[in-house]
Amino acid sequence: MMNDFKNIKVAVAGTGYVGLSIATLLSQHHHVTAVDVIPEKVEKLNNKISPIQDDYIERYCYIAAAWARKSDCMNARTA
Repeated sequence: MMNDFKNIKVAVAGTGYVGLSIATLLSQHHHVTAVDVIPEKVEKLNNKISPIQDDYIERYCYIAAAWARKSDCMNARTA
């Protein structure tokens, strides 16, 4: 049953504590696009910098930047 949920494309509206936490967890197994109306948050995320203070998310951004992937698993866009 869980095999039916592989490689899902997910959009998350808002990159505050709730939205970014959900986006970070989902992006570990799925393609996630986070959308926010605040351009500064979007720019930080696209540069692998967490716009909020959260140890897990900051560590995830650091690891993502270190891997320098060809295609990101989490992208941010301005709404």
